[in-house]
Amino acid sequence: MRALINFLHSQTIRNKVLVFGVVMSTIPLLLISLFYYSFVKSDLETRILEKQHLVLENLSGEIDYEFSQTFQRIQVLASLNLLNEKQSALYELLQQSESVEEVIIADDKGFVEKKGIAIRAQHCRG
Repeated sequence: MRALINFLHSQTIRNKVLVFGVVMSTIPLLLISLFYYSFVKSDLETRILEKQHLVLENLSGEIDYEFSQTFQRIQVLASLNLLNEKQSALYELLQQSESVEEVIIADDKGFVEKKGIAIRAQHCRG
């Protein structure tokens, strides 16, 4: 420590002022940069979480809408007694749904009677 003090006393005023200027310019910049980095990092994390939450809500709403729309169509078919008379009406309804990729009709024993890929899914893959 004593050697450092002796070294500083042996330097000229010009060098001391130069070192003081560099230190006094660098320290505030480092402090400002550290504050800015920590503020931007926390703000960015918050914004990313908010965006993910909004995307999730939007996707959840779209899925809920698709399900409710499909169930309404099924209820209309059931109210018209088309389910008992024509299974193909329900089959066609599900096949035309945008959210259904594959439709399978099975009998009471679980064997596949009819199988098909939804129309929208075929267009996306082809």
